[in-house]
Amino acid sequence: VGIIVGDNSQSWILAIIYKFFSSSRTRIQNSYHGDMNFREEKNYIKRLIKIFITRVQLRTSYSIRLVNEFQLNQISNRLLTSNVQIIPIPTRVTDFTFANVKKSIGFVGRFHYERNLTEWLEIVARCCSNEFINSVVIVGSGPLKTFVVNKLEQFKNIEIFDFGYVDNEKIDEILPKIGVLLSAAKSESYGLAIREAAAAGIPV
Repeated sequence: VGIIVGDNSQSWILAIIYKFFSSSRTRIQNSYHGDMNFREEKNYIKRLIKIFITRVQLRTSYSIRLVNEFQLNQISNRLLTSNVQIIPIPTRVTDFTFANVKKSIGFVGRFHYERNLTEWLEIVARCCSNEFINSVVIVGSGPLKTFVVNKLEQFKNIEIFDFGYVDNEKIDEILPKIGVLLSAAKSESYGLAIREAAAAGIPV
């Protein structure tokens, strides 16, 4: 039996419990989509706990799945296993012909360092100054959410639509409000928001 667990340690803990009570030979693969930037956690005790759990996860996994070489460099000093796989999942966006694109830029996902949000804000600021857009649609949560919203509120002549964290059904209702989905991330793992936007006919 093989179990694939994600970045969140809760899924790994559940897999360990299943493996303990299961009579079958269970192998656990840790699949990391995000960069392991423990500095995001401001609480020192919580940061130490996260580092400890991550090290245990890495050392007890049958295999480890990463999505880029940057992640491999991040954890190379913590690895005690050679069963490491780097499996990038490319995001292919089909060419579309768009008509009557709304004058809005959207962000969907988690507001954290990997998303390169400073550059994202710079692009939005240039679009505002050139009057290319009149609104910004943001969906999601994260440690840098307040920072982004505060910066957006300083821009002139734009309306901000903040939907916060939403479930999968709600996102289908929100995507049509976005004229262009903008991602400034230097790399993507699965790129779910990009894939969903492209599938809905939203320029990315």
